[in-house]
Amino acid sequence: MGKLTNYELRARFQGDLSTLVTYYQEEFTAVLNVATSVVLVIILCCSAPNKGSQTLRFFSQVPVSLLLFVMVILGIGVILSSVMGKLNLEFQNMQEGHPRVEQKLMYVMEKVLAKYETAKVIRLFDMEPMIIRNLDSLDKENRNFFENMVNWYLRQKVLQGGTGSLFRIFSYLLVSIKVLAGAISVGAFARYAGALVQFGENVSQVLELEPKIRQISLDMKEILEFLQLPNLRETGSIPIEKRIDHEYELEFHDVSFSYPGTEEMILKHVSCKLKLKGKMAVVGENGAGKTTFIKLLCRLYDPTEGYITLNGVDIRKYDYDEYLSIFGVVFQDYSLFSFPIGENVAVGEAVAKEKAWNCLEKAGVKEVIQKMPKGLETPLYHYEEDGVELSGGEAQKVAIARALYKDAPFVILDEPTAALDPISEYEIYKRFDEMVEDKTSIYISHRMSSCRFCDDIMVFWQGQIVERGSHEQLLKANGNYAKLWNAQAQYYA
Repeated sequence: MGKLTNYELRARFQGDLSTLVTYYQEEFTAVLNVATSVVLVIILCCSAPNKGSQTLRFFSQVPVSLLLFVMVILGIGVILSSVMGKLNLEFQNMQEGHPRVEQKLMYVMEKVLAKYETAKVIRLFDMEPMIIRNLDSLDKENRNFFENMVNWYLRQKVLQGGTGSLFRIFSYLLVSIKVLAGAISVGAFARYAGALVQFGENVSQVLELEPKIRQISLDMKEILEFLQLPNLRETGSIPIEKRIDHEYELEFHDVSFSYPGTEEMILKHVSCKLKLKGKMAVVGENGAGKTTFIKLLCRLYDPTEGYITLNGVDIRKYDYDEYLSIFGVVFQDYSLFSFPIGENVAVGEAVAKEKAWNCLEKAGVKEVIQKMPKGLETPLYHYEEDGVELSGGEAQKVAIARALYKDAPFVILDEPTAALDPISEYEIYKRFDEMVEDKTSIYISHRMSSCRFCDDIMVFWQGQIVERGSHEQLLKANGNYAKLWNAQAQYYA
């Protein structure tokens, strides 16, 4: 779980868009009830007296009744608006300070205590006292917030209850005067008294809902601003031609890339054509631009300068989702989910079991999955009682199987053997040709031994392609590739 925004945290306590819609529905109902009550209140106030003392007749007269009603409403409204304004400001200040504490508490609860991987570190370094101490401190801060919030609600309810009681007293008094003055019958007492009480309760409800609606609307500012942002990614409409022969030609045309807000170029004027159905390797030192090159290819980023073409057409003119469909990628920071293994392999569609087993076999993890209690139906991780925990190497092989299952024309593996031992790495490369079949494959790796399985190697240095050729050709050139190879050669001697 990533870091939550202040909006997301406040939404947990005050509500989100769905809560806002509910509040608007309640407010609309209350306004309708107020309108219905007003009709009866006006009829009551306009009822002329025909008996009783002069005092009763005076207070029962139409102008006096209307004036009294308006004065009471305005008086209560001023009191509520003034006091509620201060209360709402106090509540807003509480809410603004709360996310910081809640963020830290949620981190300890969800990223430390509830995370399986942290248990080993906590036990090994005896971190329990430190974590408990931090948890207690954050819990006290959190409790203080909720205590203040409860006190705030109590004061709000006391205010609303007090003004509501005053209005009820006035309502019964006004209706009683009208009855004693003969303006209305005794039988109509309940009807008009109920109308006045309903009027007061619904007005109070509107006044209570209004600040809540305003607060949620303010809290949604981040979401609303996000929704109003223009879509900077160009999305075309040209469909991808479905080719059985997988003849797709990709080419970089003087492509440069820098992250927004920075002037440093990660890639600098890269021009190259990807060899069709070839086995390619992309190598270079850390930060040379290898992964950025792949992310531009997959349209996770768009070039700052230059453009990329697929079969001679700018990739930005293709339908975005269709363009993504031609790539099966395993990135360094891949993710597996707490779903059955079969669903992790066949994400986005029904699991074709034979195909899934075939891909797991190619990735070298079939035997491990077969030994699990439910095979492809075995859930990952311990969110379920019968969930299993994969080792880093096994998880990486499942991710490779996922890329193969997609059966895309381009297979891209970013550090595909980083978590594998040398034997598993050898097994992966031994099945290399079977894995990629007639597809174009691109490997990013720091292990130079993987390059021997590729017939086309691109060497990146400081955001540029400085060398390109086969393993033998690049060794003879005695350039950057040869230096990288010789630096690791002793480990493969």
